[in-house]
Amino acid sequence: MITFVIPFFNEESKNFKSLKLFLKDLSKYINLSKNRNNCFLLVNDGSTDKTLELLNTFMKNKKSKKVTLINFKKNQGQGEIFRKGLALCRTKYLTMIPSDYDLPFLDYTKFIKNKADFVIFYKSNLEKYSNSRLLLSSLYNLIYNFVFGTKIHYLQGPALYNISKLKKIKIRSSNISSHSEIAIKLLHSNITYCEHPFVKKNMSNIDRSVSVKSLFYVVISFIRLWIEVKLMNKKYNTDKSKRVYI
Repeated sequence: MITFVIPFFNEESKNFKSLKLFLKDLSKYINLSKNRNNCFLLVNDGSTDKTLELLNTFMKNKKSKKVTLINFKKNQGQGEIFRKGLALCRTKYLTMIPSDYDLPFLDYTKFIKNKADFVIFYKSNLEKYSNSRLLLSSLYNLIYNFVFGTKIHYLQGPALYNISKLKKIKIRSSNISSHSEIAIKLLHSNITYCEHPFVKKNMSNIDRSVSVKSLFYVVISFIRLWIEVKLMNKKYNTDKSKRVYI
């Protein structure tokens, strides 16, 4: 019913302990009865450390066809991973969860039962953020909400997607901006959506400061999205989406 897309990029060298714990708990999560009809797609995004080796070891204990490992020889980025997951998805819903273990393993049952097309998850414990990270995230979200007329806690957060709605939009970004692009396009489409808070586990100690290169790609993606949604395509209209409360 749900395809879980899980990207990995040099997680072993970034935070070995967090990765080992994540894989251990992921194994338990896969074996839960509620996940018997779900699929798990693990994507190694061109890691140059021992991440792929650890994933291959993890896969040796997974005889089920519902768990698949894909290896990108070169780093492709979040957008390309998402498109790959979407192309391989044979379930009604899809979600991408980070492998740094900041996000706990969630129960998606109630959202599926209520048939929400798009569920956006956001961190409720903002005290886990550094001041600089909180400022950047807040500014990023404020700009997107103001420009595109949305009112969402966190557009870059993990989400649960209805595949039938997701396949109606075109995903152009290859970097982390793909999450915001998807969110904006869906929120301007004929969907039902809701937001749901989660408590950040804070298992990762990775420095996620913004580089000049990543900032450049974010700006380019934002401009392209603005042109596509606000100028070029009249099918996008914020009035078409409906917020539901679950």
